[in-house]
Amino acid sequence: MRFITKAVLSLAAVLPGIVSAALIPNADTPVFYLVGDDPVGDTFKPLRLTGQHLTATLTGEGPIAMIYIINGTFVAEDPVKGSTSPFLYHPYVDFSIPGSSDCGTSGPLMFIQDPNRDSVASNPCAAFSNFFLFSDRMDNQLGAKLVLNSNLTSFYACGNTRDIVYKANVTNEPVDCSTPVQLYTLPVV
Repeated sequence: MRFITKAVLSLAAVLPGIVSAALIPNADTPVFYLVGDDPVGDTFKPLRLTGQHLTATLTGEGPIAMIYIINGTFVAEDPVKGSTSPFLYHPYVDFSIPGSSDCGTSGPLMFIQDPNRDSVASNPCAAFSNFFLFSDRMDNQLGAKLVLNSNLTSFYACGNTRDIVYKANVTNEPVDCSTPVQLYTLPVV
């Protein structure tokens, strides 16, 4: 009986620390993962900060993105130092057209860490602030969907690495990337 009481008290002491780990002070949301429906299988895979092509991906060994919203801005925790790091990762879509100064209508979903953000933020083709979460009241079995520019079905998983690309139209480049993927929130507890 004494052992059970000590175990319950120990758990009660630890539990608030575990639960509060998913909350960031002054954040608009708790921490969440983004999971994508795997276009090949019937499973969900976590969004990773980087993959083989430095693009957010659903496969590989890169760190899983732990995202939250603070002051209306989407950010991801530093996978090494967590919420204690002053350097956050910021998602963006790079609409740059290789070999041109023009911007296109499609581009990879990428994350950039704070110390390097200014170099990318000066790129007129980098879209940082147009991310939103859409909660579907008709299908609330999953979390909210990540959307860019209010377009609900604009992310695609490309190739066997499942790199995530935003495309305004399925016929946009890259043409070998035509499998739509939805990215849903999943709370971190």
